[in-house]
Amino acid sequence: CFKQHIAATTDEAVAGKMGLKRTSLSMLRKGKAKFGIAPRIQLAGVLYPDADIAKLETLINDSGELVQFLQINTHNHP
Repeated sequence: CFKQHIAATTDEAVAGKMGLKRTSLSMLRKGKAKFGIAPRIQLAGVLYPDADIAKLETLINDSGELVQFLQINTHNHP
């Protein structure tokens, strides 16, 4: 269960760890809403605490950073 994975016992606690409102989780569960990119990134940060989520957010929000990242990584992996 996801709640156990992140050591939360209530939707409110889960939402708090993800930086969301409790009602957002309820709407998602009922199929009345979908997570956008920002909540998905927050969820990745909760599930993968060692991941560099700040870097991921920068790459998504800054085209110049993304280009630089791609140039560096494509030169290292032909």
